[in-house]
Amino acid sequence: MKKEILLTALFALIIAGCQKPTEVQLVNESVFDVENVEEPDPTIERTAVDSTALLPKEQQKFAGFIELVSVRTDKGLGVESKIGARVVFESRTRFVVDTTTGRKKYYGFRLGVVRVNNERMFERERIARNLASGFEYVFELPNYEPLRRYSFTATRAIIDSVGEFTVSVEAPENLAVQSPVGGQRILQNKDLELRWSGKGNLSFIISTVQIQNNQIRIIPILNVRAKKNEGRATLPRKILEVLPKGNYVFTFVISNRDERATVGNFRGKVLVQASSIYNVVVGLI
Repeated sequence: MKKEILLTALFALIIAGCQKPTEVQLVNESVFDVENVEEPDPTIERTAVDSTALLPKEQQKFAGFIELVSVRTDKGLGVESKIGARVVFESRTRFVVDTTTGRKKYYGFRLGVVRVNNERMFERERIARNLASGFEYVFELPNYEPLRRYSFTATRAIIDSVGEFTVSVEAPENLAVQSPVGGQRILQNKDLELRWSGKGNLSFIISTVQIQNNQIRIIPILNVRAKKNEGRATLPRKILEVLPKGNYVFTFVISNRDERATVGNFRGKVLVQASSIYNVVVGLI
């Protein structure tokens, strides 16, 4: 049975010339659960959803992140790929403020030696403009191995640290999207066919592409979760019709996650997650 839901597409920032969508009642076609993406604190600088598939509310909920990501992006000129790992533990009481944007960047604790599958990760300063905001740990992997277990360890802990830890997470199946394709012009008044491959809990984020302070920003608008992963579905035009015309990123993701109350000596919730992400850049007309 079809279930009626109420979706109000709320935009804190709208592309110049676009009209703010009005409150409408949509019909859930029983395939998807759809929710508006809300920003719990607009003063905080967030990690881009097209590189992590983490919604603002998730970035607010967790203070520690241990991530493995396989990201592919189709802009219409070929598919770009990047595979990486990131570890950061943030203080929610220490931050710096970007004087240009006015947004805060949390301080990242220094951890010592951090490894992913015995490969030492690089310590990188977190910078907001020219202001240092602690550290995070990154590593670019040569390949992505679905269903492999990836282990993260921190050793030789120092004073400003969360202590030693070992955690692991299994990489999900490789996700590939066949429809839509990069550069596609999508009609608002027609249903959109979606096709993909890769088993697991699938969802996708619809984000608007905007230019702010001479920088491209990806602003998430809707989060759409497939009730069943059947490799194909139809996105009803009633969902597309609430969005202003313009450029969008559809961020498809399959993830395995482990939510922890703490890791090591860290006092805060930690998200351990492995994700296969596929971005498609499209135009809505």
